[in-house]
Amino acid sequence: MKFNLIAGISLTITLALFNEGTKAQNGKYTLDVKTNATDSKLFIFQKSGTIIKLDSLVSADGIFHKEGEVNTPYKVRLFLVPKSQSSNETSFKKGFPIYLEPGNITITSDGQTLDNCVLSGTPSNDDLYAYNKMRKPFISRMNQLEKDFDKAKQENNILKRQSIRIEYDELETKLAQAENEFFNTHPNSLISFEWLTSSFNIIREKSKVITMFDQMGDVVKQSEAGKQFKARLDHTIAVEIGGIAPDFAAPNPEGKEISLKSFRGKYVLVDFWASWCGPCRRENPNVVVAYNAYKNKNFTVLGISLDNTKEAWTKAIAKDGLGWEQISDLKGWNSALAALYSVRGIPTNFLIDPQGKIIAINLRGEELQKKLSELIP
Repeated sequence: MKFNLIAGISLTITLALFNEGTKAQNGKYTLDVKTNATDSKLFIFQKSGTIIKLDSLVSADGIFHKEGEVNTPYKVRLFLVPKSQSSNETSFKKGFPIYLEPGNITITSDGQTLDNCVLSGTPSNDDLYAYNKMRKPFISRMNQLEKDFDKAKQENNILKRQSIRIEYDELETKLAQAENEFFNTHPNSLISFEWLTSSFNIIREKSKVITMFDQMGDVVKQSEAGKQFKARLDHTIAVEIGGIAPDFAAPNPEGKEISLKSFRGKYVLVDFWASWCGPCRRENPNVVVAYNAYKNKNFTVLGISLDNTKEAWTKAIAKDGLGWEQISDLKGWNSALAALYSVRGIPTNFLIDPQGKIIAINLRGEELQKKLSELIP
């Protein structure tokens, strides 16, 4: 299934760069949170490389108030917890996201959590609320389908898995259409720019990303973040479909240097993955099937792991039964190979023809076998 892990740009950095060169000035903000959570705490966290606790507020009646000044919008996450709970017991990913920016920010909840609250008051938060409200029914159903898929897999229920895959793909298509519509109607929104940067690796044809970026307003394109993103796009064109795949070399588990050019004359699937990447591990069985079907027909796979430790890497290779060549510099997201191919999310793969030309990107599931059947008799 097309479950994909995104490694996006640090949004705090993005927002700071976004406002450089504009008329951003120090501005006061107020944050008012109204809930029914009596005897509770509100933690405010920011993430910029590391997770930082900015503040904690205590309330007997579930109503919180905070004031401050910002010179540029930045994203934080809020945690509403019982008064007795410490900040160490919270998970950053489960926090409720908002932007701290000049203006009066209001959050209202009829319950004791922020799960179904209403966020309003400033341009970025109004956009964020509308964006998340649009996505929520899709994400909720897709998360349930992932659980159902894993259960059906354990039960070896092939028909159930097929029906889940069909529904999931349909939802994914509809969600992409809804996100595109939001993007088109919010060309100067921070949320649109965040969506484009974080979706960068999913969109196969980078020429489409360039077109979408060109459609954004000057506030985005002339910002420092916009200029950096454009430079990144220009670099990525080098690894677009039709281009020659850049050569590289890295050690396999035995320490032998393996280069891409050593596979010249074969169809090669360059597959970026990692042992810790759930979507990658779920995709591996599909790659195994394709490899076994075509390994004796001028096709092979070259796995590139974004692991940090050799032990985790080699254990995953053995457990998933990956019989093809594997290499890694064991530098995680700091991998020079990932940077060379502008990989920002995994799984990501590139199908290269015998002449070294990239002919397909991000083939998933049955798409890989279908493409190979067209190329190899």
